[in-house]
Amino acid sequence: MLGLVAHQTGLHDMAVELIGKAIAGKRSDPSYYVNLASALGILGRSAEALANCRAALAINPNFFDAHVGLGVALSVLGTLDEAEASFRKAVALKPDSSEAHNNLGRILLDQGRAHEAEASIRRALALDPNNAVAHNNLGAALVHQGKSDEAVASYQEAIALRPDYAAARYNLGNALKDWGRLEEAIESYRAALAFSPDSAEIHNNLATTLQDAGRLDEALASLRKALELKPDFAEAHFNLHTLLLGAGDIEGAIRSLERVVSLQPENTEARLFLGISFDRSGDAAGAARHLEAAEKGSALDRARLDAWRYMKSASDPLPAMIGSPIEAFRIGMEAARKEGLVLEFGVRYGASIRQIAALANQQVHGFDSFQGIPEDWHQEPRGSYTTNGVIPTVPGNVTLHDGWFEDTLPEFIREHPAPVRFMNVDCDLYSSTRTVLGQLAGQIVPGTVIVFDEYLGHEHWREDEFRAFKEAAAEYGWRYEYLCFSLTTKQAVVRII
Repeated sequence: MLGLVAHQTGLHDMAVELIGKAIAGKRSDPSYYVNLASALGILGRSAEALANCRAALAINPNFFDAHVGLGVALSVLGTLDEAEASFRKAVALKPDSSEAHNNLGRILLDQGRAHEAEASIRRALALDPNNAVAHNNLGAALVHQGKSDEAVASYQEAIALRPDYAAARYNLGNALKDWGRLEEAIESYRAALAFSPDSAEIHNNLATTLQDAGRLDEALASLRKALELKPDFAEAHFNLHTLLLGAGDIEGAIRSLERVVSLQPENTEARLFLGISFDRSGDAAGAARHLEAAEKGSALDRARLDAWRYMKSASDPLPAMIGSPIEAFRIGMEAARKEGLVLEFGVRYGASIRQIAALANQQVHGFDSFQGIPEDWHQEPRGSYTTNGVIPTVPGNVTLHDGWFEDTLPEFIREHPAPVRFMNVDCDLYSSTRTVLGQLAGQIVPGTVIVFDEYLGHEHWREDEFRAFKEAAAEYGWRYEYLCFSLTTKQAVVRII
């Protein structure tokens, strides 16, 4: 009992010692082994936790708590099939246990079986609607199915039940970010940090969201805090390099990437960007060593390297390299002709059109079917990126046009014949981009700025928006210049000249 009290008050090392003594005195009680396993699991000693759960089951093969503890230990150790079997045994032993159904749902989700996970977690909530952990897990299952709006509601329910539930607030921030509601995501991350101020992961995600929102000084402060808490956090070092690169601090970006490579020598993505940074700084020898490694990396690494070489050959001098989408919008809007239409193709949750509307200081028109992509796109099936028909909330100076581009654009052009001032093309597909450029060809004139969202740096970049623009430029005789680009956001900004 003293060991249990120690465990419950966070003195887990003491609990391990005391419960170990209890087991030495009474080896036949399976609950002792399960309690010891719980303390060991919290201390990160999962293999020992697993052994103690197996010892409990050797005494009583139908001990519910031992099957739950065994499933937890197996899941931490990555043995997901066996963990699933343990949780299914727990469900069979206690079919009215919300905890058992919730644990089963969580392991199904870890295996990528989001639909099955959702069903299991909903069963847990039917048994106990006040299970905050289950609401949090349901949110995760919904996110994996692209149901961000429902996920947000699930996380909010978890928080309503447990206001100090930092993980749910963090997950809510992630879902809001995916939904394009950046300011709400930032608020949720900050609320999570109020309960978990030493979480480097939350500081890191807050930083990337602040960066997407254009609040770069705050993003930098958050990343530095993440690295203060966790100096070997490779992801945060990588994210820091994008901020420094956008700020023109090439030497700082190189130092950040060198830190990533020192932590993860086999990280060919980091080596690629380090090689590009050296190349950009004029250090050919330093560049060659890392770019050679990228040549042997993934298909994505090789595609990004191809994109880098293309941009070097296509522009002299090399245009600015940026680190966040809003930088592309700012640079593009400042360089655009003074009058004309401001358009976006591919609105989805509205994150980018809200930023564009704030910069444009005029009416903005957004076009989207809100049903996802109209055809298969490489590994993405038709309908990917759907909002399930949900139309986002947008500022008063935004008008949304719901439907396929080929259906909505002809009438719009008849009613709005003015030249295009600025357009954000987030079509992804070659066919959709070609439709937009072809329909608007007569209104794309010298001074028009086009931001392409998936222009370069993804695995099939030469087949999609890039190809569509190149073909349209040749067909309509457009001369153009690159204003900026990014191999992390995949954007390129061009101005017709």
